[in-house]
Amino acid sequence: MLLFAFAFPAALSAGDLAPSDAEVASVGRKYGAPAAIRVQQWRAIMASDKGRDDAAKLEPVNRFFNALPFVSDAQHWGTADYWATPLEFLQSHGGDCEDFAIAKYLTLRELGVPIELLRITYVNALTLN
Repeated sequence: MLLFAFAFPAALSAGDLAPSDAEVASVGRKYGAPAAIRVQQWRAIMASDKGRDDAAKLEPVNRFFNALPFVSDAQHWGTADYWATPLEFLQSHGGDCEDFAIAKYLTLRELGVPIELLRITYVNALTLN
């Protein structure tokens, strides 16, 4: 089993992740209205009250991303492993385990959850079941 843990840059600050109106419009033109709506919903979550406690921030982030479908990288991107950005994940309407984890991690950072409370761990299972 391969275990790999990493942290994203602590320098990520509020406002760095949320797409602009122009970026949302571009998503709509390129990927359609449903993709633009997903990106707008994501942006609304990131603009929500950052003064809430960390547990209150986690619930809407989980609910939002968990509504997206799981799609393997082979099926979705045509490659064995692809780590999508949150915007790619939302535009393409799906992703695999690390896509969910990365999107949630970065969104929670945007909401001000301290980096000390967040971890992403990558595990490569050599056998299934």
